[in-house]
Amino acid sequence: YVEASIALEERLGHLPADWHLQPIGTLDQHARARRPRVARLETGALLRAIAIVLVVGNHAGAFLIGGGAHVLFAAAGFNMARFQLSSGTWGRSVARVAVPSMLWIGGVAALTEDFDLAHSLLLHGWAGGRGRWAYWFVEVLVQVLVVVAVAMRVPLVARFERGRPFLLPALLLVPALAVRFDLVELGQHHRPFFRPHEIAWIFVLGWMAARARSPWQRAIVSAAAAVAVPGFFQDGLRETVLLVGLLALVWVPSVPVPRVLPRLVAPLASASLYVYLTHVQVHPLLSDRSPVAGLALALVVGVAVWRVAQPLQQRIEGALAARRPTPAAAGSPGTSPPPRDARRVLRR
Repeated sequence: YVEASIALEERLGHLPADWHLQPIGTLDQHARARRPRVARLETGALLRAIAIVLVVGNHAGAFLIGGGAHVLFAAAGFNMARFQLSSGTWGRSVARVAVPSMLWIGGVAALTEDFDLAHSLLLHGWAGGRGRWAYWFVEVLVQVLVVVAVAMRVPLVARFERGRPFLLPALLLVPALAVRFDLVELGQHHRPFFRPHEIAWIFVLGWMAARARSPWQRAIVSAAAAVAVPGFFQDGLRETVLLVGLLALVWVPSVPVPRVLPRLVAPLASASLYVYLTHVQVHPLLSDRSPVAGLALALVVGVAVWRVAQPLQQRIEGALAARRPTPAAAGSPGTSPPPRDARRVLRR
């Protein structure tokens, strides 16, 4: 979505708020002959790039600003509501996070003593929490996405979400906040910042931010964030980072930036998963001598790994898609299936 949104903005000269719901042909009719000097970058994409830099920089010691991973978690809920709930591509979406994570962590576990089988299976948080908690984010994200995907397979839940897109996450926020404020205890109160049921409210608030359409709905999300965030980490700076990220998702659809910036942000935002996976092993190579150099190396290596993994992932997905039977066309006369390579279409 990061690459698609940036390519569309370059093509159109602006980015419609509902670009992800419009056919490419419709968008192409609104292309401008001249692009403005200032580009508009989607807030979700910008937050992903900033948050991954905060995560790596904090771990490398370049600066001590926490909260980046939790902002990524809120952005994950935001994007899930925009894309997965409308497309229904749950299996592919979960696999794009789980498969590379399990492969990388499994390889690291085979070569070091810091990680074990529970890490590789993304179940470390539920297996006693032995060893390092370096990969808690992918564990939590995959587990929450699986739960939502299973719930959306229930016809009653799916119909309710389609009819009441804001109300469903608002209702889910109630039990999530009950756990956050210790009104309900689920298991041991261990590592509350890194366990799915303890931080589910962050994901749900991101979900609500994507579904908020009216000012009063945005006000509800903002008020809930203002109540839930303070005191959670017992760290004012970390809480400020998360609260600012949540409010930005609610109120700021896009940010005006110099036209060169999107092309710098896109690789970081798109490669955020691979940066997160690889930085644990990469930044220590330089961060002991220079934390800033460790940060830079981790970002470069993560983007490079993503560049290599992306075409391989596309080939695998294409091969799997080719094996699936094609359903009979059910659209109106004159319609055609969407292009398989949207990036190629956008660049024509």
